[in-house]
Amino acid sequence: MAYAAYPGINGDIAFSSARGDHNVIYQVDPNVGNFGRRSSHHNAISLLTLGANDVEPFYSPDGKTLYFSRHSDHANYWVIYSVPQEAPESFANPATELSAVPGEEANNDYAPSVAPDDDTVVFNRDNSYIDTLWAPSGPSSVCTLYSPPEGLAAAAADGSASRVVFNPVDPSELVYVGGDNDLHLVTGIQFQTGSNPCNQQATVTDINLSNEVFPSGAQYAVGADANPDWSPNGQEIVFNSTRGGGNTLFIMDMTTNPPTAYPIWPSSAAARRTISTEPVFSPSGNEIAFVEANRGLQIYDEMRVSEEHGQWLANGPATALCKQPWNAASFDSAPDWQPIPQTPPAVLPEFPYPAVLPGAALLAFGLWFALRSGRARRRVAGT
Repeated sequence: MAYAAYPGINGDIAFSSARGDHNVIYQVDPNVGNFGRRSSHHNAISLLTLGANDVEPFYSPDGKTLYFSRHSDHANYWVIYSVPQEAPESFANPATELSAVPGEEANNDYAPSVAPDDDTVVFNRDNSYIDTLWAPSGPSSVCTLYSPPEGLAAAAADGSASRVVFNPVDPSELVYVGGDNDLHLVTGIQFQTGSNPCNQQATVTDINLSNEVFPSGAQYAVGADANPDWSPNGQEIVFNSTRGGGNTLFIMDMTTNPPTAYPIWPSSAAARRTISTEPVFSPSGNEIAFVEANRGLQIYDEMRVSEEHGQWLANGPATALCKQPWNAASFDSAPDWQPIPQTPPAVLPEFPYPAVLPGAALLAFGLWFALRSGRARRRVAGT
């Protein structure tokens, strides 16, 4: 799955795919022409993991680490793993097992995401608990943050509807999909520096967003919500839902009281021309990648909030991201967009400083300096 979109420059998009005989994680560069098609000039798609069944990728806020859930065939459990984004898994460099000690797996851990601190990983344990771990400490740090009264959604065998997502701007908030298939907002989470939050059941507030936004008798009142993702500014949540029939993408505006939501793709839930799921914001905040039934990964491109209506509007159809898969029977799923943090431009010393000048400029500076020195000597000599 994918989770909160952290702000930055749009990097690669990770996704799970059965392009071979099992699910592994790939990443694709959406900035390369032809959106992931192989050509003689480039290969925009690269392999990141080598497991028997790897799903639900999620990049760390700094874009340097990829977290995912792996099914362990020998133990028959799902476990959270990580791999460096720039050092794909190999037999010599295996992925790191994080939520269990190797060989001692005893729980199903699904759908990892990460808090803004880059080290607190939150995940669904056994469709019952919202657990966290401190990545540098691994399995020894695992603890329960919150136990939802209704549990977590178990709509898929790999927990893929059970996304738990920290607000990228305010980590005291997270959103999850409960066992009632509604979106819930948990507020009041307390972090301590250098550790992951644990055992906060009595101090947090759990709000059923779906009941707030779609009360009984209202339009889209009936349906199951799944796969929420925060916008980089923490003001919107995108998700898919069966409200209105089919699976439609919705935007929820978290700046209103109560929050408001409306369908964005298809533009009318009643139209449901396609089944659209697993939406994620781009780090830039103005694009959404998602999965469309029978078409694979898509980018809902060039979207912007309309000043007239205050809603996301499409200037055209969605753009296929991974066209012409290697295996026509493959299915790409669970995208996540890599954030590349923006760094301030380097401050260069004021001209003239020969150490920072290229060769031609350095030669020109030398001639200028020699001429200036000659004039100075002539003035001193009275010539």
